[in-house]
Amino acid sequence: MSSRDARRLPAGRLGLFRVDNVSVTPTLSRYQRWIAFLIRRFDGGGAYGLFFTVGLGVIAAAMWAFGGVLQDVLAGEGIALFDKPLITFLAEHRVTWVTTAMRGATLLGTAWFIVSLVLGAGFILGLRARSWRPFFLLGAAAGGAGLLDFIAKVVIARPRPPAAWMVGPVTGFSFPSGHAAEAAVYGMLAFLVARACSTWQGKVFAWTAAAAVSVAIGVSRVYLGVHWPTDVIGGWALAAMWLAVLLTGVHAVQAATSRASEKSSSRAR
Repeated sequence: MSSRDARRLPAGRLGLFRVDNVSVTPTLSRYQRWIAFLIRRFDGGGAYGLFFTVGLGVIAAAMWAFGGVLQDVLAGEGIALFDKPLITFLAEHRVTWVTTAMRGATLLGTAWFIVSLVLGAGFILGLRARSWRPFFLLGAAAGGAGLLDFIAKVVIARPRPPAAWMVGPVTGFSFPSGHAAEAAVYGMLAFLVARACSTWQGKVFAWTAAAAVSVAIGVSRVYLGVHWPTDVIGGWALAAMWLAVLLTGVHAVQAATSRASEKSSSRAR
């Protein structure tokens, strides 16, 4: 059979044929299982569909970012080379009203404010949803981010910037920034508020506000001289990773539960 005749055959009847004395096997049949696996990963529904795939991608990207920053910090290269020049410049060019604003912004990442936010927002969202889930999700975001930050600080033990550059005295290790890591709480709050909003404008506002607050907190830590810039970047990466873990797990559990209930109801019929 010539190659021209082979091209004229319908796709379903190609089977196994020879072109120029070379055996050709249909590719789709050989990789059918892998193709089906990929289709399921990008399916909009299911416990392990598109949301799960994107979540794993975000987790991997955040871990890669955290590892890259940590490597530069430990080796004193890459973006870590900009730490000292940037924080020195800010320390030498502080403006009174900006310093006041940065002091206010940094309070949004303190432990007492985060705890108050979790309790208050969790209670309000819980009443609206008639569920304890918002409270537990916010608590998991705050507690998990705080625990990961504590472990990383103890293991890495990076010194803070010199006290002469600080606006106020701060002790403890520097990498990553715990204030920046608590961006996971604001991300979770944005997720819960967006789910409760019926308009896309409300959803966009929730996520935009969460991002703006997280950036303001991180910038304030560098401006006040209590963290190196790479500390903040590492904290943001840690927050993104933990938030993605929580949201991916929540979606997978909800999708699996929904599918199980649908199967049980169909059997009852």
